[in-house]
Amino acid sequence: MYAAKGGHTEVASILVAAGAKVNAESYYDETALVFAAANGHAETVRKLLELGADLNANAEAMRQYEASLGIGGGGRRSCMPCATNTSMRPGC
Repeated sequence: MYAAKGGHTEVASILVAAGAKVNAESYYDETALVFAAANGHAETVRKLLELGADLNANAEAMRQYEASLGIGGGGRRSCMPCATNTSMRPGC
């Protein structure tokens, strides 16, 4: 999770290849995908999705994270949708 949070895509890939669970949850139900998206790491988000991260499992955790930051639909949240498309939008 912390590799994803820091945008260390290759490290996250190596950890998953070594047996780390890509959908493991933190104490607050956050996953590596939530950490990567919340910190604006679109490349890491894409890689985690390729490795089997469940986009739907993170919806509630992402909403809670946004609410705690007071962004509710803005901010770096836009990284999640653009990372799931083939083209990137500026600011991701």
